Amino acid sequence: MSEIHSSSDRKRARFWNQLLDLIAKGDVVPIVGEELLQLPGEPPGTTLYQGLAKRYADLCGIELEEQWQGNLSATVRRHPDFRDSPFNVYDDLGKEYEQWNPPIPETLRALAKITHLKLFVSTTFDDCLERALNEARFEGKRRTEVIAYSPKNVPSEALVTDKLGHGLPVIFQCFGNYRTPLQFALTEGDIVEYLHALQTAEYRPKRIFSELYERPLLLLGNSFPDWLTRIFLRMVRQKSLHQGESKQYVADSKKDPQLLFFLRNFTINTEVIDEMNPAEFVMELAAKWTERFGDQTAAKPAPTLPLETKAMSQNSVFISYCRTDANGGTARDQEVALAIRDALVARDIDVWLDRRALEGGDDYSKKIRRYINTCSVFLPLISETTESRADGFFRMEWGWALERLPHFTGSDRQFLFPVVIDNTDPMRAKIPEEFRRIQCTRLRSERPDEEFLNRVQSLYEKARPARAA
Repeated sequence: MSEIHSSSDRKRARFWNQLLDLIAKGDVVPIVGEELLQLPGEPPGTTLYQGLAKRYADLCGIELEEQWQGNLSATVRRHPDFRDSPFNVYDDLGKEYEQWNPPIPETLRALAKITHLKLFVSTTFDDCLERALNEARFEGKRRTEVIAYSPKNVPSEALVTDKLGHGLPVIFQCFGNYRTPLQFALTEGDIVEYLHALQTAEYRPKRIFSELYERPLLLLGNSFPDWLTRIFLRMVRQKSLHQGESKQYVADSKKDPQLLFFLRNFTINTEVIDEMNPAEFVMELAAKWTERFGDQTAAKPAPTLPLETKAMSQNSVFISYCRTDANGGTARDQEVALAIRDALVARDIDVWLDRRALEGGDDYSKKIRRYINTCSVFLPLISETTESRADGFFRMEWGWALERLPHFTGSDRQFLFPVVIDNTDPMRAKIPEEFRRIQCTRLRSERPDEEFLNRVQSLYEKARPARAA
């Protein structure tokens, strides 16, 4: 028996270590469903949507058979105005939800504290996940980006790219948001229509789906019927479910035997969590994350930083960095660039860096070149990543920055501020000679210290009058 327990323990430890490692890389996308929205102070398992159904039924005097009580879809379908004036029903229910302002479920609070989770998919239309993220990471300030889908208002590629590029948590609400009547999936019929639209070329938000195709997915308490789970899972994968390499974890209370048979026999890289319900699983995940990495939301004050806007403010500090290494892997450089940006913005210094990873092109190149020509300080990050790349858009940025140097001939203006972010030797690095002449600054950790920030601030403040003159 001890050997059996030992084998089981090893398997469980391997499961948690693998999942925590994937989350630490910043790639895991939770797909959050109704089962995680359990109401505090109610009988175990009572969800927000069951509570909302009962409130709305009481408000409108709707009587239902016992088996349909607490079913929101059945409740609104029984409303006398549903067929002829559906707008009023959706609008009234949205207002009832807003007036209720239900408490944030503890499961969502726990999930929000895992700060390496950046992109979320919500299969519900409420704002609880948004509020949980804002509370846990931004002291309640509205910073989380929300992309609400509707077949009547498909998010544009530019909008999605812009929101994904801000470096803030993003929620994709694939069945809409309650704030816009008739543009959220309130009934089971709506869900079918939304699901159909999401699979069509005309109404499919391609940019957001491209983020999901190859990333590990964490399906948490979506409580879909068997057929819907299969279609949904296939919809968010580019390849057949028995061919893809990406991992998916499924935690669902229903334990449908036919669905379990399908997942275990006709998909690969799928882990079914059947030892605990979704809410218990999330609380266990959060506890294990904190045990390994500590409470990061407590360790780091929530940023209250302005976002990068579409256009760079004149005289900003321009941070140039390389996003990917020679093998196409995500580089550490981006995390360092964001840490520098956040620290500078906290000092009221205008900063610009691009996180959208847009492809090159004449318009994009012209825009970046214009920004470099109007920035106050050009701050290129030098690293093992830049060393691994013989070419790259960042090298074009370096070249455009060098073209500005003659404008400062004979002045004491320092425009270039090259920064080495690892053990790279600047004297041997593949960098312009002009960078070496200035004597590169070395950043000793991922977060800039006071001396570093003071130097950049001094250059920034010195440059502003010169640019304004």
